[in-house]
Amino acid sequence: MLGGKLLSAASLAKMISPTKTRSDYAMGVYLGMKNGHKLISHIGGVGPGMPGLTGSLFYFPEDKLTVVVLANRMLVRSVTLRVDRSLTTRPS
Repeated sequence: MLGGKLLSAASLAKMISPTKTRSDYAMGVYLGMKNGHKLISHIGGVGPGMPGLTGSLFYFPEDKLTVVVLANRMLVRSVTLRVDRSLTTRPS
C-alpha cells in the first residue's frame, strides 16, 4: 500500500489526511503521536459481542515501523493494550 502498488500517492495522502471536523481521524484511521513519533492506527473487528476476527494496526511512518495484532477471539484488545503500553513506555 505504501509503495504505490495498491494506492496512488494521491489516494494514500487523502486516506491519511485529517477530516474537516476531527484532526485525529482520517478515512478509517486514527492519527496521533506516541512518544514523539507520528502514529497512524486502526483497531477493528467483526462486531461487538461477536466471536471472530479482530485486529489492530499501528504504523509509525517516520520510523518505517508497523505493528499488527490479529486474533480469532477478543484477546486482541488485551494484546493491543499491552502493545500500546510497550510503545508508550520508554526503556530505562
